[in-house]
Amino acid sequence: MKRVLSLATISILSLGFTGCGSGNTDTTTTNIGTFVDVPTKNLKYRTQSITGYTDENGKYKYASREKVKFYLGNIYLGEVTGGEIITPYTLSGDTNYSSPNQKTKNIARILQSLDTNRTDQDRIFLPDSVKSMTLDINISNATEGDLNSIMSAVNSSNTLIDENNASNQMRVYVENILDTPQDKITLSLLKQNPWYVIEYNSNGTYCNGKFTYNDTDLQMEYIEENGNNISVNLRYTLLNGKLISKHDGKIETEVLNGSTNTYIDINKTAIDATNGSFRNSMSKRWFVNRQDAIDFANSKGKDCSGEFW
Repeated sequence: MKRVLSLATISILSLGFTGCGSGNTDTTTTNIGTFVDVPTKNLKYRTQSITGYTDENGKYKYASREKVKFYLGNIYLGEVTGGEIITPYTLSGDTNYSSPNQKTKNIARILQSLDTNRTDQDRIFLPDSVKSMTLDINISNATEGDLNSIMSAVNSSNTLIDENNASNQMRVYVENILDTPQDKITLSLLKQNPWYVIEYNSNGTYCNGKFTYNDTDLQMEYIEENGNNISVNLRYTLLNGKLISKHDGKIETEVLNGSTNTYIDINKTAIDATNGSFRNSMSKRWFVNRQDAIDFANSKGKDCSGEFW
């Protein structure tokens, strides 16, 4: 089976703007952060200098040290200082991931319930109709009826997700990304392409594929052993120095584990998306040179010379 993995990368970008007058220079830095239950599209945000909606990767813009207010339509969700990662916990001032407060649970529940494509597990796409929604609801103490009113106001045909299930899904994802690795995967590292990837563990070695990067995506073409040309879109997100993917009921995390001039080592771990229990782990070696990848696979008893890449 052939799969194309599109890694919608997320990073902090700094854009310098300089204006001169009376001999003084004033520099304002605009940053890009991410709103995460999983990355969420169409949340409204407002700072002193910027107003907009989070994009399909959950990204929003803010100037350094600015406060950012987030809204679901006209419903106020909370205000925080702009940062790389903002979550429902952040908006609620909540640090108890295992037993979140009602506001945190309400935000997670309504965002997941409004998702227009629940099969796309690694993103939440809020409907465009949410932008014009006007309801007088306090999300901190919203009732079941209030949340259903939001669903009706945007003409959603979905039903409300169970509160505990929504909280657990959020907790596992957020805890996973906030655990900072010792060595971070960076956007500049991913741009050193193409990468030829071999994946292996005690069960075997696999000719994993070839990564290429453009200004929008990091993509991997991936051939499994049966050779069928079936395309499945899977996306990874670069968050807190790790590559994160949520699909098929699990969260996969790829973490840098050392590098040389000719390859980088990656550890991949899969956990259950609902309860965080361990699923499996794999090692990956990303090579700069195709032949080096083939030779490495050969040393582990796997012939990758005939693979498409």
